[in-house]
Amino acid sequence: MIRKVVSLSFLICAVLCQAEQAVWQLGKPDGSGKVFAYKHNNFWTPELLEGLTIHGLMPDTNVKVEKSPGKVVYTIKVPLRELYPLSEKTKEFGFSWLVNDNDGNGRKYIQWSSGIGPSKTPVLFGYISVRGE
Repeated sequence: MIRKVVSLSFLICAVLCQAEQAVWQLGKPDGSGKVFAYKHNNFWTPELLEGLTIHGLMPDTNVKVEKSPGKVVYTIKVPLRELYPLSEKTKEFGFSWLVNDNDGNGRKYIQWSSGIGPSKTPVLFGYISVRGE
């Protein structure tokens, strides 16, 4: 995981939220200023889905970071296939995000819901409920 620079992590849990199912990391690991999307692991499936990144850089994911005085805005566009097993029919799922900040004085972070910071614990994730069409 990227903890020596500023980075954003988000995790989903689509089925029963008992075990870590997918981890995505967004950040700038080499200080180059380039922002990327990296999948650490994927929900286990015996079939191979076409176009699904199992592990590594996600080339079809668009990540943009805009900095201005006092704030940083992350815009992330992830193809739905990369969020497998989520689909158009998914109505609710576990979710958590965390922003790591390490300015050289040790790791600090902010998060929405729990379940990422000290350990990956999906049962602590918040739930997203999709409504409408």
